[in-house]
Amino acid sequence: MKNHRWLRTPWWWLPLLIWACAAGGPDASRQPVPVRWSVAVFDFENLSPLDADDPDIAGLLTAKAIETIDEAGKYDVVERQQLTTVLEELNLGSSAVADRQSQLKLGAITGARLMVFGTFQLIEKRLRLDIRLVDVQSGRVVNAVSHVAPEPDLPGWLAAVARTTTELFGH
Repeated sequence: MKNHRWLRTPWWWLPLLIWACAAGGPDASRQPVPVRWSVAVFDFENLSPLDADDPDIAGLLTAKAIETIDEAGKYDVVERQQLTTVLEELNLGSSAVADRQSQLKLGAITGARLMVFGTFQLIEKRLRLDIRLVDVQSGRVVNAVSHVAPEPDLPGWLAAVARTTTELFGH
């Protein structure tokens, strides 16, 4: 029994006991809470020729992108109203956030980790859509997707926004 004397000494059992406690089984109170990143969607910019300028189209396309992100359930979406509220509280007009850096600062103020920027062109009933996903902290473009919607009507354009947004986030 002298050969196993080291098993009875406290220095051997203490680290083992600490390791066993730290590696204990699953405990709901100790499980990490999954972090969902917040995403802010800036209004899509209409780059169409002057004769195709329809202010309502930008709002509809932006709303569809927000809806698509929200329905995926992987991100918390910063509501457009929250962006507007922050602008009002800072006494800034929309022209004050016309450049990308100001838009990213606005996203950071709202707590967004990612921002979605989109542009579209409507030419002869065809919609070209360009959407970028940008990391607010670094300003780096995480992903960018472009599509031309073959459909010549609003339901087809909204479907194209949904497809493009889904591809942007890799869903």
